[in-house]
Amino acid sequence: EYPYRLQQQRKADYLQYLKDHIEAAFTYFASRNDRHTIALLVDWELIDAQNIDKLLEISGNLKRTEITSFLLEEQNRRQWRQEFSFDL
Repeated sequence: EYPYRLQQQRKADYLQYLKDHIEAAFTYFASRNDRHTIALLVDWELIDAQNIDKLLEISGNLKRTEITSFLLEEQNRRQWRQEFSFDL
């Protein structure tokens, strides 16, 4: 599994770095149309309900319809929706 042969702590550090810089990492992979790596970011829970809207905006701006479609499918499948309260 990618990242290859990293010790547990190094892997945790790497994933934390990606999480801290998810917009830049996503932009890099989306600009290269790298759906496989973006799917890994989802599997690693680096793309989640907190950042999905911004990442959808980025993929739309890059005109990456396949990636936008993938993210929308994941958003629906994982139920990443903002919950609104209509309480008064």
